[in-house]
Amino acid sequence: MYSLFIDKNDEFSCKISIEGADAKSASPRLFLQTNQWGLVFEGKIENGRCIIPLKKLKSILNEGEKGTIKLEVVADDSLIVPWESEFEAKVSKKVTINEISNTGARKNNNPQITVSSVKESSKKSFVDILKEHKINIRNISKNPKVVNKCFKQYLDTLDKREIKYLSENKSHLIKNILTKLNK
Repeated sequence: MYSLFIDKNDEFSCKISIEGADAKSASPRLFLQTNQWGLVFEGKIENGRCIIPLKKLKSILNEGEKGTIKLEVVADDSLIVPWESEFEAKVSKKVTINEISNTGARKNNNPQITVSSVKESSKKSFVDILKEHKINIRNISKNPKVVNKCFKQYLDTLDKREIKYLSENKSHLIKNILTKLNK
């Protein structure tokens, strides 16, 4: 069964060889089918690899939802299905509460909460992404294409709530970014 992570941008990738047709003109598509949805993702074939980018699907699929996933390749007007499997929608980040207890012995009646096995987010800050691309306070204005690429990479990791916060606090965030790049 294929694990489909719905809370992050992902990539379906596999080795592929095409015989009897032109591989350069072949186009791969990945189909996800559930009881409620039918989704199609288009990709490309380069150097013997099929690569299909997948966006976050958390707003469409629920954790634990199952369905069918299949790869279709159109090559020289022929439709070929070289791979098909069942899939299950999963999340890559999860917080689990193992124990909640209230001893009653304390004067305030707040429950005691113990949290364990919390996976830290691998999300990078915008400044970290800029620094990875060698962007600093001295060269930021000379590299607008690189800065835009970094910003798109950063936006792809955010959810709707975080994007809304960014748009409401632009000037404060820009000052913060410039201060951190100046260090």
